[in-house]
Amino acid sequence: MPLHTQVDPSSQDEELGVNPVYVQEVGAEIPRYRLPGHGMLPRTALQMVRDELILDGNARLNLATFVTTWMEPEAETLMAECAAKNMIDKDEYPQTAELERRCVNILSHLWNAPAGGQATGCSTTGSSEACMLGGMALLWRWRARRQAAGLDPARPNMVMGSNVQVCWEKFCRYWQVEPRFVPMVPGRLHLRGAEAAAKCDENTIGVVAIMGSTMDGSYEPVGEINQALDRLQAEQGHDVAIHVDAASGGFVAPFLQPDLEWDFRVPRVASINASGHKYGLVFAFKLRDDVSGYSVFDVSERLRTRGWQVPAYTFPADLTDTAVMRIVVRNGFSMDLANLLLDDLRRHVKVLEHQPQTQPPPEIQRKRQSFRH
Repeated sequence: MPLHTQVDPSSQDEELGVNPVYVQEVGAEIPRYRLPGHGMLPRTALQMVRDELILDGNARLNLATFVTTWMEPEAETLMAECAAKNMIDKDEYPQTAELERRCVNILSHLWNAPAGGQATGCSTTGSSEACMLGGMALLWRWRARRQAAGLDPARPNMVMGSNVQVCWEKFCRYWQVEPRFVPMVPGRLHLRGAEAAAKCDENTIGVVAIMGSTMDGSYEPVGEINQALDRLQAEQGHDVAIHVDAASGGFVAPFLQPDLEWDFRVPRVASINASGHKYGLVFAFKLRDDVSGYSVFDVSERLRTRGWQVPAYTFPADLTDTAVMRIVVRNGFSMDLANLLLDDLRRHVKVLEHQPQTQPPPEIQRKRQSFRH
């Protein structure tokens, strides 16, 4: 979550003037960082907030996020009608709880949970909370096994690729689990089986496999990781489970690649998280090796002049000299919009080729990246 610091009102332009065209409170002024000493009409507050929100980018032109930016009006209506319900209060809203129970069962079938396996699930407030719950389950099961065997449960570790979403770093920090990152290298941009198994030992609570890498949208080979962990157990006796972070692929792969075995068909998959609001296809790209007069960061900044939000970023440790751009194509991104984007991309690249930028040192370029989810 983003952390914000307190602002000293005396050091800022404290008052916001209200345009009298909008409101009846002529000459009213609203403090920026404290509650006002008087009330205001609802439409005044609405207009004040709207005036600032127009500075945000257009969500439909945000090609950086996997998060859905369009939905059917019926879905919007249903969400608005349920906004007043506190879903966690199951006694007051039993039918909402029943619908959640049905959703858990639907997902258990979609992800091929074995019949009679007592698959258990719940809704969360987002992928990060879901990852925390999956990680905690791995941790507690590992501790229980260690304690039952009379072994020390004080030094847990978790294995994952360096391309994981930042919430996994947070999980390891919050629960004092050693993160063991497998670095990315040229030709291998995500976690593979042999590299995952090589990082595991008796203290490994689990391996995190990503179905939809944050960096390039690629799926990590869950089946291959499972086989490598099977060999590890046969050779060294370490029984390591897999958690699949399918935040962006859990509702895509079952329909586009139904024969891909990444879910509960894979024996070591103990838990899965996915986001009902994340859908999209991702094909990430970089500049030609012979381009030196400008960078992907320059292209990204120029695209913003037309409203396009296309992130530019460097890859994680051991591959930070590779900088790419990434486009997520979601529902609502029409062929017409795609052609407009390509036209703008060609136009800006042509300008940059004729008017090259003065490139800052690599460490400064890395600081320019705005991509950190």
